[in-house]
Amino acid sequence: FLVGQRDYFDDTTEIDAELQRYRDIYLALVLDKAKTDYADKGNFESAMNYLEGQKAYFEDVTAIDEQIVEYKDVNFASEGATATEYYENQNFTGAMLELNRLATKYEGLQTYDDLRASAEEAYLGYVIPLIDAKISDGNTGAAYAICENALGLLPESEVLNSKLESLSDNVPMLLSEITLASSDYFSRYNNFNSSDYFIRDVKGNSYVPGNLYVMSISRGWGDEDGYAKLYANKEYATFGGTLAAAEGTEAGDVIFEVYVDEELVESITFNNESDPVEFSIDIPDSEWIELKIVYPEDASATPSAKAILSNCYFSK
Repeated sequence: FLVGQRDYFDDTTEIDAELQRYRDIYLALVLDKAKTDYADKGNFESAMNYLEGQKAYFEDVTAIDEQIVEYKDVNFASEGATATEYYENQNFTGAMLELNRLATKYEGLQTYDDLRASAEEAYLGYVIPLIDAKISDGNTGAAYAICENALGLLPESEVLNSKLESLSDNVPMLLSEITLASSDYFSRYNNFNSSDYFIRDVKGNSYVPGNLYVMSISRGWGDEDGYAKLYANKEYATFGGTLAAAEGTEAGDVIFEVYVDEELVESITFNNESDPVEFSIDIPDSEWIELKIVYPEDASATPSAKAILSNCYFSK
């Protein structure tokens, strides 16, 4: 009403003062509602959404923005707890996965930005030496696979893109780029948006989705015998990657096997206490590659187990 009346007066000082008084009263009511109806009940997400919706009614939204930041900080302390824990425990891959997932909601928030900057620096400090070590060993296929994987977390990283460019003369074929001829209980993990799909091994290490697979074996309600078969067409000299026991693997040995043209060429035994293992297998002139997960022939137990295959590649 008062806003509509301003046009009838040359001097609107008193009207403007009264308008400001009402705005202040309404602002206090808005802030109180956000607190009592939502924040005090632990629903900071709804408090922030409510305040965002009220900003359209105010010319000066400073107080509202300050309150939103305060609620965001509290909410991030909760939602970002896993990222913080991973960072503090030096699981920098896991920290980056969680922070990337939360970026849309919290980017620009000082506490988020500070943690992300620290986690990004730490992650690069972890992964760059891995890439350099593979290059020094002459294993450019593994170096490329690790670098490509890391770019899934930091696609705009200048140092990672520079490393990848330096490896462009000998680009391997990643497992994720090959069409499988057949498979069962062999799943690719390629979801960056939900922590439900983030994979950890029994040692607490996290793995970047993309060129990432999990194969399983179990006995009970519906037997699981993970395998994958692919056609190599005699194009590759080496098959390599990293094998790890996924979180939840039960006690007892299982075996990861690699067959080349139906001949067993690699066998790696692992269990729920195993560290990740890197492997590199010569496969010259091979047509068919088959990956299996099996129990030992003399096994006294049949534990449920899942094998992680990360950064797998085929080099010429």
